[in-house]
Amino acid sequence: TFTEGENGELTIDLQTSTMAACAPESLHDQFVLDLAGVASYLLQDGSLFAAIKYDTGIMEFAPAP
Repeated sequence: TFTEGENGELTIDLQTSTMAACAPESLHDQFVLDLAGVASYLLQDGSLFAAIKYDTGIMEFAPAP
């Protein structure tokens, strides 16, 4: 889950994240590193777009059905 603060700060809750069932080739570590490197974000039509610093990519998150 994520929340947007009054000053535009974004907080992402990774409380439910676990590596207990992750295979050795899991992208978990890279995913968490990318989240830590988010430089800006956009909320559009219920989706979250997070731009990773140094123009290395954009992570897109859509609401669960």
